[in-house]
Amino acid sequence: MSRDALHCIHVEQLGLRYPDAWHVRYAWGVDHRRIESKVSLGDELLIFISVLNPDGTVRHFAEPYKKSPRERALV
Repeated sequence: MSRDALHCIHVEQLGLRYPDAWHVRYAWGVDHRRIESKVSLGDELLIFISVLNPDGTVRHFAEPYKKSPRERALV
């Protein structure tokens, strides 16, 4: 699967799961088999992740956003 195809799948799932998100930032993970988006929903921040598995399937999941120590110091 190409990077473009993974990105399209990621964006489609993101839109389906979080249609009311007001800020979305895309970033590639360590390699081109993982893409992450920071998603803002009101006061909640999530990281929505899509991973290309070795068998060619794509797995999607979300994790709570954890601020870095630098970001926490700025608040």
